[in-house]
Amino acid sequence: MTVLAPEHPVQWVTASPVWGDAVQGGLRDATPDEETRMQQPVILRFASDHYMDDLAALLADDPTTLKNYEAQPISFRGRPPIAPADWSATPATLKLYTPIHGDFNLVAATLVCRLPGLPEHLVHPEVRERVGFVLRRVDATTGGELAWANKQWVAVDDTDPPQLADGEDVQPMFPVGYDDGGRKRKIYVGLIPTDSREPGKNSGATALPPPAGAASVQDPRLDTLDLKVIEPLKALKAPPQRPDGMSDADWSDAKTAMGTGRQDASRFLLLDFAEFLQTTMPDLWARVAAGASAPPGATNFERKLHEERADSGLSWADALRSASLQAAAIQAGTSSLAVDLQNSTSDPKALHGYVALALPVSAQPSGATPSTPGPESANVPKLDPTAATLYRIRCVYLRPECKALCPPLLSEPTVDFQIAGFFDPDAPARPVQIALPIDPKDLRGSAKNVSVLLSDAMRQQVSRAADLSSLMKGSVASGQPFDVGLVCSFSIPIITICALILLMIIVNLLNIVFWWMPYFRICFPIGLKAGSTP
Repeated sequence: MTVLAPEHPVQWVTASPVWGDAVQGGLRDATPDEETRMQQPVILRFASDHYMDDLAALLADDPTTLKNYEAQPISFRGRPPIAPADWSATPATLKLYTPIHGDFNLVAATLVCRLPGLPEHLVHPEVRERVGFVLRRVDATTGGELAWANKQWVAVDDTDPPQLADGEDVQPMFPVGYDDGGRKRKIYVGLIPTDSREPGKNSGATALPPPAGAASVQDPRLDTLDLKVIEPLKALKAPPQRPDGMSDADWSDAKTAMGTGRQDASRFLLLDFAEFLQTTMPDLWARVAAGASAPPGATNFERKLHEERADSGLSWADALRSASLQAAAIQAGTSSLAVDLQNSTSDPKALHGYVALALPVSAQPSGATPSTPGPESANVPKLDPTAATLYRIRCVYLRPECKALCPPLLSEPTVDFQIAGFFDPDAPARPVQIALPIDPKDLRGSAKNVSVLLSDAMRQQVSRAADLSSLMKGSVASGQPFDVGLVCSFSIPIITICALILLMIIVNLLNIVFWWMPYFRICFPIGLKAGSTP
């Protein structure tokens, strides 16, 4: 197939409805600002879920009003109590808000031929030509552009004209036509992915290694210790609080139930602690598992394992060894190990310090443990959730059949912008309204299709919420011991409840009146003749 190069250059310019606003009238040379404005794709902001209908309507009514929807730096932050009435929090940089805030942002541009009148260039999808846009990240260190390729931000060569990166993600754009004084025109529009949660690799510009030259770096092994041992131990050692108004009998039952739960939690905590020691301090764990005492010159941590109590009469070393021997039974819920770490004599904060001093000095190169992935294996979000990173967009015209004769055509970048996070204080608040029935009687005609399947263990937990007022105060009853699962439905019609009540009343009344019926014998004669005796 022979492909000829175009006779005239093709170029991306800003959306044609805003040409009059980009370049003022008059026969003169355009200023540098006007040239930049003319070549930049425009970013549009629509604060409505019907943004495409709104765009089509304004293009059909008056295309020149499109300039009123150009995104501008704006903040919806509430005015502080002591601020003056004219206080405003307009950000210095354009910030795009997400659909969850009620905003939808579009990038719009026109693909033209560089001829008098700037006629639109015709895209041929039959030969796989297409248009789209790429989201580029601004490198905070060098100021260069980073492209999202193969699920990571990679540096892009600073070439003129700019080029696509290998494997760069190209977002789609679609044409929207309008009438411009009897002349049919169209612009290409694409939705900017401000709410992308696409995970990426922890490499390139988004790598998360320990800071170079940092004076102190938190050992990731201690993060695992805090997560699996220290924080749970703090929760177990916290004394239970008796709710107001609870009787002595109910409080005794509640403490019994909480004690059973603490023993289960203590067994699993000991298992996690044993796994941590086996992974990070194998020599120490070998001595603990063998029941050996602390050797001369042992660390303070190893001595504390034998000296301090995990429970009454049970040292930490004995408890850890017993938990490791009963690991299968603990996992199955059939362990006989009776240990309640609420009675431990160890302070969680001091225990953290002992472990930190006892850990080997040579940490793993990646800072990873089997249960805590290192930075190189962690996923990072595509977009910066702190809204501190700058982005820009370039429109792309792809002609794959032309190969080297016609490489991808990229536009000039848009203005730099930030992407707001979910809890950005500058973001608008989308109104949320949940409609309820006007008349409660309308609920009777609603579909009864909500049910909850409860296992036996979950049923026991639900049955503890016997009294709503006591539950709000933190008081729960002990679970029932019988071994039956339930299917609970929250859609019993009122007529069914009334029928059950009436049935019980009627049965009781009939029992009062006709209680003697089972003792009354009634015999009915039947016409049978006995056979003659021979």
